[in-house]
Amino acid sequence: MAAATGVPADPRVGGPGKLLADVLMLRPDDAELGATFERAEAVGYLRLDCPDNRLAVRLTAVIKEAAEGVWAGRLRSGIGDRFNDEQTTQEYLKGLRMLLGL
Repeated sequence: MAAATGVPADPRVGGPGKLLADVLMLRPDDAELGATFERAEAVGYLRLDCPDNRLAVRLTAVIKEAAEGVWAGRLRSGIGDRFNDEQTTQEYLKGLRMLLGL
């Protein structure tokens, strides 16, 4: 059996949970993504190698789109407002840069 591929759905500062919240800002009316992220939050993990390959492709694409949007300033993450801490904001942006391979 292959190892699972995914990210922790941790809502802590700058964690992947924050990125999932940013993704939902892009697709607020996408019930399938919303349900997937709710399950991820409940179990603390988002699988990106889910059996439904169509969903895995969508998840990967929208996560990348959100990360690129926040990084480029096209999507307002709100992390700075929420935590009012420049170090936290910079750590989040550093994580996005690593995710995007920049």
